[in-house]
Amino acid sequence: MNKMRFTHSEGRSVSGFTRTDAITTVAGLVLLLLIFSPALANSKNHAARTICRNNLRQMANASVMYATDNAENMAFPNWGNSAAGWLYTPVNGSPPHAGTYKTGVWFEYVRDTNAYLCPIDLESPYYKSRANQLSSYLMNGAVCGYGQSTSTAKITDPWSPECYLLYQPDEALGQPPIGAFAFNDASSFPDRNEGMGALHSVSSVDIVTVGGNVRSVTTARVLNEQTAKAKSFAWWSPFSANGR
Repeated sequence: MNKMRFTHSEGRSVSGFTRTDAITTVAGLVLLLLIFSPALANSKNHAARTICRNNLRQMANASVMYATDNAENMAFPNWGNSAAGWLYTPVNGSPPHAGTYKTGVWFEYVRDTNAYLCPIDLESPYYKSRANQLSSYLMNGAVCGYGQSTSTAKITDPWSPECYLLYQPDEALGQPPIGAFAFNDASSFPDRNEGMGALHSVSSVDIVTVGGNVRSVTTARVLNEQTAKAKSFAWWSPFSANGR
């Protein structure tokens, strides 16, 4: 029986591929990875934003249903961890530990605990340092006049139903960045230090309005509302003349 003889030339493997062939193949794979990586990242972010918007729709419904069941009064925003609010009941003046949702007054309307958290936000380098790890979203402190009132506004009190009620903050805002302190409770000032953040897009922000809608607002429009001197969609406290 004749046996096949394999010869080896310099730089050539038994399979017939040279080192140059292998390098070319690897380079091609790297090039394809570079081409498709942005598309894969965009796809991941699109999916996360879809989840986030669905979360916000549930929060919007909870806001309206709570007000309907409570003589039009909105839920307390957990301002300063002073009383039971939309997200939790404080423990010794602080937010309860992660996973404790049942003490929040909105839990009756949103029992799916996944709805309180944005997938992208969970990747924040500040997340584990937050006092409030229960939610990716904060309520506008305008509901209680940023601490000026012990009661909350009625859902009909704001000058427009399009006023901003709930949103994701941006922990990178401020000089230095506000970081984990943005989540010291479950509410915020809607300013450039702890206000609305564009986690999913540099061009727009997803916001729950007082009227129970979810809006995608351009970042330019948000900035205008944040810096307005008079009442605006961001600054709408019914307890002061200028909404602050």
